[in-house]
Amino acid sequence: MAATTLSEFVQEKIDESSLRVVEAKTGVARETLRQIAKKLGKGPPDIDTLEKLSAAYKVPMWRMIELAGKDLQLPNDVDAEIARITADVPELRSSLHDMLRLPPDRRRACVAYFAAMVRYESEQNRNGV
Repeated sequence: MAATTLSEFVQEKIDESSLRVVEAKTGVARETLRQIAKKLGKGPPDIDTLEKLSAAYKVPMWRMIELAGKDLQLPNDVDAEIARITADVPELRSSLHDMLRLPPDRRRACVAYFAAMVRYESEQNRNGV
């Protein structure tokens, strides 16, 4: 089962091995892992903890941030977002088309980047910058 929260993700890793193994693999303190798994913290863990988990389990950092509860506003319908972006900025068509060969998670993140770039440029143009 794919985790939908950081708590679930960490608990799955602990269940697959042990708290001691996860600590050794990630470099994250046992108590911090326990707090994340049991939702005992006062908020999301710091970025260093997320980076360690990301690196140890080869999960993209953006996914760790989402698991920690931050909505990065990545598009759900990647194909629709690609169509929208290429309609707004036709010169991106070939780059976006090349991304279709990427795995779904990477494609989604790349499309989100292009969408954010287009929104930013639009705002700059509206503000006369």
